[in-house]
Amino acid sequence: DEMVNSNAAFEGYETKFGVILGSAAAAQTRIQELAEYNLRTPFEMPGIVAADIQLQNFGGSALATGDNLILMGDMAAAAARPPEEVAMSFGRLYDAIQSGRPFGEAAMRLQEMGLLTGEVRAKLEAMSAEGASSTEIWTYFTSVMEDRVGGMADTLAGTWDGMVSNLNDWMTQSKRIVGEPIFDVLKDTLSDLLSFLNGPEMTSTIQGFTDLLRESLSLAGDLLGNLDIAGSIKSMFASIGDSLQQAAWFVTRLRDELAGLSSGDIMGQLASQIDERKTAMLDALNEVTTAHQGALSN
Repeated sequence: DEMVNSNAAFEGYETKFGVILGSAAAAQTRIQELAEYNLRTPFEMPGIVAADIQLQNFGGSALATGDNLILMGDMAAAAARPPEEVAMSFGRLYDAIQSGRPFGEAAMRLQEMGLLTGEVRAKLEAMSAEGASSTEIWTYFTSVMEDRVGGMADTLAGTWDGMVSNLNDWMTQSKRIVGEPIFDVLKDTLSDLLSFLNGPEMTSTIQGFTDLLRESLSLAGDLLGNLDIAGSIKSMFASIGDSLQQAAWFVTRLRDELAGLSSGDIMGQLASQIDERKTAMLDALNEVTTAHQGALSN
């Protein structure tokens, strides 16, 4: 399951970054960078991806990669906060500074996390009021943060808990790589199954079974309203028996269709399991029929 789930997660990551970055190649490169970053930090891959998407949205690749990504991770490690939470305030601060807009709210949030001192915040605001360029303001902020928390993610990764986390990340990545061909086969098989299930023949079969069941239940209701209780019960058993026979036919049809799909041994095994379920249903039908005949003889 982990092999399949991890590959499915990476497929989702690549799809999201493909839209954000504009190409599948760029998305694959970014995911590879983040996966390598994941292996040497105490953070989990989903949180790193979520944080990087926020940084990309606020400041483009200049903010979402390289030194800025590393600094954001060090800040998250120092504050003991999820990277995506720190990335939100980090990105908002960057965006406001670059746009020449007030950045007090983002600075206050970083201050609440214990990352920004009141003195540094006052200095940033003074630089903005004095007309300093966005580059000067951002450079001052990053240099202060680097002095305060630089290397914190690497430091935590060197602790026992950090090394255990990185070991788990390595095992997850290894399982994902090994499971890639399995994932591809299962994905193709699932695609075939969905095409069959959404086809007109299956839709017609399900609708026919639904109509028959509705008619059987309606007949049972009419019998209970117009006949004596004993007769109603006997007729209801007969209706249930008809419905079960139709259900058995439906399952047999599904089994035959699945067995005929060109999806290899997986579909064959699924068809075999359905055949077992059909046999169990027919056994139950025989028991109902025997009970019904016993009731009629009495």
